[in-house]
Amino acid sequence: MNYRYRIYPNITQEQSLKEWMDVCRVAYNYGLREIKDWCKS
Repeated sequence: MNYRYRIYPNITQEQSLKEWMDVCRVAYNYGLREIKDWCKS
């Protein structure tokens, strides 16, 4: 069973969400790179 929720942020909330997504993307990619480098060594 799945639930799908739709949100309708205003401009300020949308900008904040985009900033958080960028932070999460950078942190994930950094961690992934660290794991790959560790596995290669």
